[in-house]
Amino acid sequence: MGNVRVLDGPFDKLALPQDGSLDFVLLHLDYHEIAADVRRAMNARIFAALKRGGSYGVVDHSAKEGVGDSEAKTLHRMDKLLVIKEATGVGFRLAEEGKMLSRPDDTRDFSVVKIRDKSDRFVLKFVKP
Repeated sequence: MGNVRVLDGPFDKLALPQDGSLDFVLLHLDYHEIAADVRRAMNARIFAALKRGGSYGVVDHSAKEGVGDSEAKTLHRMDKLLVIKEATGVGFRLAEEGKMLSRPDDTRDFSVVKIRDKSDRFVLKFVKP
């Protein structure tokens, strides 16, 4: 696919265009790896990179509700509500939530690095209005 690009590197220095030319950005299982002070700037840069109506997808391992990012470095999980708050805080609108990676049996108290493919994952689609 000629119009698909993988951008790799530090999240605060990714070579994102700032001209509103992208249709879609996906962050897969990495949101929890990004420091709190970098996430806001990263979300704002993604917002600027997307066309009006463009989509921003975030997939990550679910933490227990209300823990914020306190388990990001230990369990490698993220509170879905914090992701929603941060993305909508820079202008995105939450459009959809996919349940295809949900695992209701996940106790959300183990590291996803130590136990693979057993975690509940959230799938969020944000849209640039």
